[in-house]
Amino acid sequence: MNLELNQHIWSQFETFPTNDRVIFLGASNLSRSFPTAVSIARATLRAPLSIHVAMGPGRSYGNESGFLRKKFPKIFSCGVWQSLRQENVDRTVAFVTDVGNDLGYEVPVETILDWVTTCVDQLQIYHAKVVITALPIAVLERLSQVKFRVLRGLLFPTCRLTQTDLLDRAHQLNSGLEELTKSKNTSIFTVPIAWYGFDPIHPHMRHMTQFWRELFTLVGCSGIVSIRSRNSLILNSYLRCLTPPNSRCASSNEEHPIKRIQLFDGTRISLY
Repeated sequence: MNLELNQHIWSQFETFPTNDRVIFLGASNLSRSFPTAVSIARATLRAPLSIHVAMGPGRSYGNESGFLRKKFPKIFSCGVWQSLRQENVDRTVAFVTDVGNDLGYEVPVETILDWVTTCVDQLQIYHAKVVITALPIAVLERLSQVKFRVLRGLLFPTCRLTQTDLLDRAHQLNSGLEELTKSKNTSIFTVPIAWYGFDPIHPHMRHMTQFWRELFTLVGCSGIVSIRSRNSLILNSYLRCLTPPNSRCASSNEEHPIKRIQLFDGTRISLY
């Protein structure tokens, strides 16, 4: 049965040339739309691709974080940065998403901006074209107090910030991200308010194809063909269940655990 993927060891990866490289950084929005992101990457860039992913529900840019029984390392110092140094590719594009997640952990705005700046600086060492997603301020502003408290308890149960405090920090973070994109010559994307429903953090899944189309366009990738044939249903199902390695289960001598797969077109996916 053709599942569009093979399990390979890293030594086999190293001998397979790649053309373009894609780096995805984020938390739950990236995780839930990852099959779509991979599909559009395969439709717009030259295969075989090298795809590096640091994602996971509740993922933090600068702190260890977890979801249920899984534990994720901080993004800005995970194994992705070491892996990038080992590759020689023609083009690199990168997407820095879910930046506002750390506000729910009560991380100061200045600290979050430092973490994101560190990531962008690392990406630009490899001449990456970078897009950052902004926080959905307009969506957060229309929340009622009751809805805010319910969602805060569900999504960030340890957070004690008031709605006013969180909005103030969100405005500060967005302003800082806009300044960052200007100083680093990167792009920023704000999700349209119409793409959200009850959940003020996660856009409707029906809009995620357009979401990733917009992001890839901002890094100069256009001419998208139909993505229906890019990923099979089996591959989409597999990618939907794919998660980074659990740091909690990593061996003591494994500083940066990595999970790797390779598709039949030679595209390789590494998760950190």
